[in-house]
Amino acid sequence: MMLGIKYPTGYSCCSRCKVKGTRIQVSDDAIVEESSDSDTSTSTANSNMPGTSGMGINVRTARSYKTGRTRNRRIPIRCQKKSNHKKKRTSEKTTVVRFLDHEPCEPRTDAEALDRNFRLNDMEKPSTERHFTGTTPLMKIDGIQLVSRTPLDYMHLICLGVVRTLVSLWITPESRDKLKIQRESIENINKKSSDIQNSIPLPFGNTPNELKANWKATQARAFLLYLGPVVLKEELPFIIYDNFMKLSKAIRIGCSPKLCKSHVSLMRQLLREFVSEYHAIYGNSRMVYNIHNCLHLADDVELYAAALDIISNFVYENHIFHMKTYYLKSSTFPAAQTFKRDRKRSDLFS
Repeated sequence: MMLGIKYPTGYSCCSRCKVKGTRIQVSDDAIVEESSDSDTSTSTANSNMPGTSGMGINVRTARSYKTGRTRNRRIPIRCQKKSNHKKKRTSEKTTVVRFLDHEPCEPRTDAEALDRNFRLNDMEKPSTERHFTGTTPLMKIDGIQLVSRTPLDYMHLICLGVVRTLVSLWITPESRDKLKIQRESIENINKKSSDIQNSIPLPFGNTPNELKANWKATQARAFLLYLGPVVLKEELPFIIYDNFMKLSKAIRIGCSPKLCKSHVSLMRQLLREFVSEYHAIYGNSRMVYNIHNCLHLADDVELYAAALDIISNFVYENHIFHMKTYYLKSSTFPAAQTFKRDRKRSDLFS
């Protein structure tokens, strides 16, 4: 929004290259868009369950992600709230924008982003080709580079985006079955993750003890770089494990102060192979904007000649607790409160 460009759901929203998204039709519960033989929903079998006819009882089936067991909840109709609005079916087809390219397209330039006339002319294009949504106050800053000097944050892109998406696909029963991942394998991974907690040194901090789709960024980073390569081995299908390992190796290179300078070309190659194989495994419906941005992550490492942790938000996330506790006393004017209390703190210790 601050850059004056489209949101990640738009056709031409990439801030680095001129890739155009493809609008595809998928189901809300689809895992692989191309699969034609979809499994029948478990809700269709509820009407054939014994002991439910003529009782005026609505049977709902719920499945636990942790154990995989199915339990039936019988809720009398008189306890349910009636509504005149028709509920949206979970299998209803919708159209979404996905990025199916495995290589970066024509790069965007800083001159285009700073040219006011170029932005205004771009805004007159059709919505499928438009990239800019308006001007930005950042254009008034002398010497600013809105394209090349706006790094991607791997904390949100990889840890909170790609890693949590992968884990969600592995543990959700519907996608897990289509990926041919056994429920016993997920239980074994959780057991390994729990048993290894006693052997993890204290400097690692917060590490996950089971597969969850709502990890914090530090937990996702620990799993991607350290725990995942160990606990996932021989539990996931080889093609899925190999795809995860390419992402893990690429981020390991990017996080190393030495390897990020000497092996950045290998990091770029691994990320491109990861995106290509991810597309083949999970289908068109999972090629979201985060997956496309993996193609540009190595460019920031090469440009800044620095590790990903230095140009990420991990450094600032560590200070949020102190800012909320010692700097902000109310929700109004947070910037002014932070500035005044920081100046008072500086004068006190000067």
